[in-house]
Amino acid sequence: MRPGKNKDGYFTGVEVEDQATAACSIVVNNWPDFEHIFVYDNASTHHKRSEAALTARGMPQKISGFVSEATKKRKADMAAKQATAAEDLNEMEVDEPGLPAPAPEVGEKKKRKPRKPPEESNFLVKVNARNLDGSVRFDEHGNPVKVEERMTGARFKDGTVQDLYLPDSHPEYAGKFKGMAMILEERRERGDLRDIAPSITKESLSKLRAECKSADGKAFKCSDPKSHTCCMRRMLFNQPDFAEVKSCLESTCLSFGVTVLFLPRFHPELNPIEMCWGYAKRVYRLKPESGREDDLEKNALEALDSVPLHSIRKFVQRCGRFADAYCKGLDGAQAAWACRKYKGHRGLPPEYLADLKAAGIRAGGNPEA
Repeated sequence: MRPGKNKDGYFTGVEVEDQATAACSIVVNNWPDFEHIFVYDNASTHHKRSEAALTARGMPQKISGFVSEATKKRKADMAAKQATAAEDLNEMEVDEPGLPAPAPEVGEKKKRKPRKPPEESNFLVKVNARNLDGSVRFDEHGNPVKVEERMTGARFKDGTVQDLYLPDSHPEYAGKFKGMAMILEERRERGDLRDIAPSITKESLSKLRAECKSADGKAFKCSDPKSHTCCMRRMLFNQPDFAEVKSCLESTCLSFGVTVLFLPRFHPELNPIEMCWGYAKRVYRLKPESGREDDLEKNALEALDSVPLHSIRKFVQRCGRFADAYCKGLDGAQAAWACRKYKGHRGLPPEYLADLKAAGIRAGGNPEA
């Protein structure tokens, strides 16, 4: 009721999970013989994945800490030149004292944090540190303490676990992240890429870019998101084990045997929750105006409780008619006209095409015509 950082705060993914746990416990204990399905909208908190969930975002193309032979040679040459320059400088006779270092200019950009040396770098995921009771650990400033862990969850097409990190016994890159190139090559060798790229070879796979970028330089902006072979990140992104990672909400409900369905985005006509909100807001506007916080809270709760069960059922039936219309190939205007025409039906009757033609409602037409 009081959103904001210093008030009640906003509903987080953890609170959504807690609410789902309580709801699942109620339905499973009271109606154990029924199949339970929870319907949620497409809010980002509902799709939140676990902190260490499998994802292709941020993965490096090559082994973590990989340094090519050319880079090694270039660094060696640079170090040799710097050593020679230092020796020459020591041998020079300095008659005048050196000038003091120039003061930093006003508004000078802050220097970036230096990168870790290759031997120390590794691709890991940051997760919240937990106490013995499972609660999140916080520091003295009230911020969650983060720890780094290895990413897990990758599987080959046959269900075998794919290790994303090299073994600790590796002579050069012990325990390092394999990189997208090696992960994809292992899948190619097993035939897991045959469905999306039947003719791809080791050489052609190694020549793929790490990720596509848009014209303005934004990372991971493929021109065709449905493509499977434009870049390495997109290939992994569309792999079944990467694409089918369940959200925390789905995992929580699944532990109770409850199925979760997500409503499509930008389609309020398919969302009975929006219709319930609309009903409650209409009732709330009929309440007397008040500046007292307790009155506003009381009116809001009464408005939410005022939505009758038979109206909720009608909202669900209306959404079902729209879904049936879309499944039959109608566009938005045609579906809106048909749902008003057959508002007493659960779905569209067989004569809906003839009625559409008689009313002159064409694809992209005006449903009010």
